[in-house]
Amino acid sequence: MLNKIFTTSSFSSVLLLTLVLIITASFYSSDVRAEKQKVILNDNGITLNLQGTAVYKNLREDIYIAQLFATGNSLKIKELMQDDVAKRMSLRIMQDRISARSFTRLWKERIAINNERAVWQPFGSEIAKFTKAIAYTYEKGDQVDIELLPNEAIKVYIDKVEFYKTTNLAFYNLLLSTWIGEIPPTKAFKKDITSDNSTDKQEELLALYDTLVPIEGRIQPEFSEPAIVDATNIAANATKAVTGATNVAAAPTEKKPEVKKPVKQTKKPAPKPKQVASTKSNNKSSKPKTETPKKVAKKEPVKTSRNTAPKEKAVAATPPPKVVRKPKIKVAPQIVVDEADLELDTALIQGEYIRKLVQTIKRNQKFPSRAWRLKMEGDGAAIVTINNGRIVGQQIWESTNYKLLDRAILDMIKKTEELPPLPKELKGETFEFTINVSFSRRGR
Repeated sequence: MLNKIFTTSSFSSVLLLTLVLIITASFYSSDVRAEKQKVILNDNGITLNLQGTAVYKNLREDIYIAQLFATGNSLKIKELMQDDVAKRMSLRIMQDRISARSFTRLWKERIAINNERAVWQPFGSEIAKFTKAIAYTYEKGDQVDIELLPNEAIKVYIDKVEFYKTTNLAFYNLLLSTWIGEIPPTKAFKKDITSDNSTDKQEELLALYDTLVPIEGRIQPEFSEPAIVDATNIAANATKAVTGATNVAAAPTEKKPEVKKPVKQTKKPAPKPKQVASTKSNNKSSKPKTETPKKVAKKEPVKTSRNTAPKEKAVAATPPPKVVRKPKIKVAPQIVVDEADLELDTALIQGEYIRKLVQTIKRNQKFPSRAWRLKMEGDGAAIVTINNGRIVGQQIWESTNYKLLDRAILDMIKKTEELPPLPKELKGETFEFTINVSFSRRGR
């Protein structure tokens, strides 16, 4: 009987301990999850909360996984677009490799797709500087952060290194519109990035985001390193360049014992007077001795100037000027662009044309009567192919989960015959774009 009591008591203790461990682990995991859903801006310590996580898709490919942070929780789109709300757009590359051209083109096209030309054109310089700053070849896991510090600046970091900075705060909404604007990459992306979806899906997306780990500083900007030459060496070199032969003559007289040469020359002419004259030459030998230095003194500069010219090269071959390089400082480099080139940017022109195409095609959207009666609703997307200003193909990319609604999307595209005039920069071009379509009985 006692054994049964002890056994029951032990089992209850184990069960109780297990429950305690499970509850503790759940609290710990929720705390960790909560920490991951917050970020602190580096400059002023503002804490931002995660609004949502989403996968950015372009046509048939997953490009990157994105996270949107802002002050406050579950902010509406109008609130997120306010200039006085601190926020950060973070993304991690999902592809093994993406070229600088492809990455920057995504941003320029999306800016033009979601904004009228009258809106984005005044920001031409900022668009050019931004896309030039992020024009690098990216690898899987690379991270890009775009921060807005209210009343201060917009900053862009690549793998936690600052690449771009501007005080034109209104430019941030152009960038943010590429995610939550009128024409987002997909309807699902816009829902996910604003947490307008289930908690379970957000958990899956968070786990996917954490699997991509950036390497800090893998991509480095081209920092300017102006060389500073030692001032003493600059002065010495400048003096040599200006004075030229004066320095050449002065340098050897200080270093070489010039007196030895006159002594050798006075000994050679001394025997010659002995052969020509007798004792008179000996009596007057003091005069030649005094005169020879004068003659040597006159000729010596000429000889030394000829003989020392090559030797000056050896003197000039002194150690090179000391060069002091400024240390690399992790700040955004100065970016210079030509605004005239922006007008001819085909990515912006194509984005503007796609915007017009989407608006034109959607005018033919109809909600099938049968689908309405059966209370069918859903969001779908199609890929449209354009060749030289004509629609040459269409296919469902994201299904509405109803064949009747999917067929309605394709019919909408096929019925569109008159398209906007093709820009001259796109003549002969073939390209694809996505069109998102929603069928909602409330919005009819």
